[in-house]
Amino acid sequence: MWLDIAAQMGADYYIVCDNKWLEHKVLKTCLFEDRNIKFIPSYGRSLRQTADRLYTGNWRFATHAHLTPFYHAKKMGYQSFWSVDADDTSFLMEYERTSQALIQVEQYVKEKAYLPCPLICGLAVPMANIGALA
Repeated sequence: MWLDIAAQMGADYYIVCDNKWLEHKVLKTCLFEDRNIKFIPSYGRSLRQTADRLYTGNWRFATHAHLTPFYHAKKMGYQSFWSVDADDTSFLMEYERTSQALIQVEQYVKEKAYLPCPLICGLAVPMANIGALA
């Protein structure tokens, strides 16, 4: 689903994955519109100090994975980006309508001058105020 939405939006994407077996399974079972498929590992070591202050219980590696898009976007100089936990996020609309809705959210965020900001799971969240929804 998310690959189709990314293709509809003309978006670049990458997949955060630390498991080579899972990468292989994704490549065998998912249909990619283009062959520019990018897997990146989570930035575990680079994020350790930040992550260690945030996670509880057994959430250490999940915290690394969820923070990686923020770190990667900063490293790559992205002004805004979508961070989607693709296995936990879905829309009950066709891909075309979903991509149109996400583009509308991007436009809303730009008009309200919340840039730079990540767009997380369909919610616009200003970087400076992670606790508040736009």
